[in-house]
Amino acid sequence: PVAARLEKLGLESNSASQFFAPRRDSKLLFVESLVLLFEDQAGAEAAVGQLEWEDLNNLERSETIKAPNVGEQAFGVRGEFDGYTTYSYGWRTGDALLLVTVAPGGKEPGPQSTLALAEQLEAKGERQ
Repeated sequence: PVAARLEKLGLESNSASQFFAPRRDSKLLFVESLVLLFEDQAGAEAAVGQLEWEDLNNLERSETIKAPNVGEQAFGVRGEFDGYTTYSYGWRTGDALLLVTVAPGGKEPGPQSTLALAEQLEAKGERQ
């Protein structure tokens, strides 16, 4: 259903990767990155709100949080997934949308680990 809604906005292709930590005391418990490529910038611009809505509804006890300056039309969401605090940031770069979601582990969970990954992804996207 999510893909069908995004296809109506011009979604051409997508790619996702996920990492699950082997131990519960790992620094990062879960990392997911998602790239959505649209036919044009207008489609990507229109899809940002849809992707944020999907993100808010995918996580339990979710709320909008301040997004870092990692790209155009950036948004942030904090919530829970499988009982773990999760941070998710999405943004548009041209005709692509990028989303990175992290469930930090360890003694100091917080959005910093997600922000670091988001900044790395944005820099890689600009070089492509």
